[in-house]
Order: sequence, then structure tokens, then C-alpha cells
Amino acid sequence: MNSLSNEYYEQLEARLVKLIPQVRHLASSEDAHWYEEFVRAGEYGLAVETAAAALEASIPTEPLTALSSLLLAEARTMELDSDLLQKLEELSGSS
Repeated sequence: MNSLSNEYYEQLEARLVKLIPQVRHLASSEDAHWYEEFVRAGEYGLAVETAAAALEASIPTEPLTALSSLLLAEARTMELDSDLLQKLEELSGSS
């Protein structure tokens, strides 16, 4: 049984929806589309994984660092895979 409240998920979804413009800016249109689809379907872990997979070190530093840091915070909250956390830590400069 999941002990997290509906309010937690509503707030999580709201934070992930706010990231849509940044994901659209930095990811391919296909990756951005899937990110949005996963958020709207309530598949928040898949949304974060999709966005993280689309991010590359070749993206301009400031936008990459900002989005990676926000995704990292959400990934930590959701206790996502350690490999994903490591990638986001590296991209955000917090490793």
C-alpha cells in the first residue's frame, strides 16, 4: 500500500508540469512529447527518466544545470534508480 497522499502526487505533478517548457527547450520534440505524456498519465518516474535520458553534456551549461538540478530533486524524492541519480548529479554539477 502506498503511504503517500494525494496531495503529494498533486504537488509533484504540478512541479513536473512547470518543467515542461524547459524540457521542450532542451530535449528533442519526441522526448519532450513523451515527458508530457508520462506526466499527464501519472507516470512521474518515467517522465523524469525520459527527460534525464534526453539531456546531454553538450547542452549549454546554465539551462542544463538548472533543469538537471530540478529533476535531481524530484528523482531523489521519488527514490529513483541510483544510476539515474548519478547521471543527474553529474549533469547538475552536484557530484
